[in-house]
Parts: sequence; C-alpha cells; structure tokens
Amino acid sequence: MKKLATYLLICIMHISASAEQDSLSKDALLTRSESLASEMGRMFQLAQNCREEMKNVSANSAAIFFQKYFEEREVKKIMKQYKLFAEQEKGKLCDREKMNFYTLMHKIAAYIRNARPLIKKP
Repeated sequence: MKKLATYLLICIMHISASAEQDSLSKDALLTRSESLASEMGRMFQLAQNCREEMKNVSANSAAIFFQKYFEEREVKKIMKQYKLFAEQEKGKLCDREKMNFYTLMHKIAAYIRNARPLIKKP
C-alpha cells in the first residue's frame, strides 16, 4: 500500500501551482464528494474481497478526508454513498480486474486540487 500512497503524492506534486483551478460551489463539491466516496467504498470492499488492506480508503479514512471540506451532517450524507457502494460489493468473489487503485488515487488527487479553495477553516 506504500506504492499507492507514493503514487498519490506524485499525482499531487505534479499539479502545477499556476494551473487554473475549477471554480466549484459547495453544492458541486458535495456532488463530487458523493461520487468519490462511492468509488472509495467500492474499492475498499473489492480489496477486502481479495483479502487486501486498503487503509487509505477505509470508512474512517474517508470520513476524516471529507471532514476537511464539510460539516458533520454533510459528511454523513457523503458516507452513505460510501457504505452503499461498499455493501454492493460485499461478499463477492475476488475480482482484481475491477480494482484500479491508480485511477482512484488520480481521482483523489484531482479532487484535492479542485477542492483546495473550499477547505474549512479550523
């Protein structure tokens, strides 16, 4: 899993500081968050089905990640999507062809880039 974390770091580092960022509203970010959470939940369960650990996209890690951008009630709404898609894959046979960790890490990096202006103030 260190490779996945390294890949994510590389994706983030390659994002140019001068690149134009999409101007996202909070509602648009919420919609993207639900979509990303569903992919994270699905990927986590696919890994579990293959007896692999993906702590980077566990339910706790995902919730903590989204708390940087949203209040608790919004995070709960996002995490419903995570749980829904994880449940859909639960108990299925291991299918490594469905597991595309690098694509997910790229999507997470793009999300971070686009959501950066909307990080909650501590």
